[in-house]
Amino acid sequence: MKKRVFAASVTLLFLATCSSSSRDHRKALLELGVIWNGEAFLEQAKEGDLAILELFLKGGMDVETRDRSGATALMHAASNGHVEATSLLIAEGAHVNVQDNLGRQALDYATVHPESGTFKVLASAGALYGMTLQ
Repeated sequence: MKKRVFAASVTLLFLATCSSSSRDHRKALLELGVIWNGEAFLEQAKEGDLAILELFLKGGMDVETRDRSGATALMHAASNGHVEATSLLIAEGAHVNVQDNLGRQALDYATVHPESGTFKVLASAGALYGMTLQ
């Protein structure tokens, strides 16, 4: 895993210094053995892998991609206590108050690991708690 993170970081640094297209970022993911699809993107949010998440986002992945339960990457990052991934997704435009299929929001997910700081990051970004938005 550490090798892949290092390789992704080096690849991302290289792509950042070059004029690169979304195709270059997608190709970089494939070279790292990561499939380009929403499921893989959400899995990386669960893992909190910043370098891979950045490659997905720079490759054009929709930050609001959802799984079958309606959970977004932000919800997955928050529920696993990944503060940096949560911050990255917010910076890339993730909506902090969207709901999954059961009406849960990112702050609800963040309560799984209250010690991690994701709750604070979300609240600072304007996330609401326990509110049903219609």
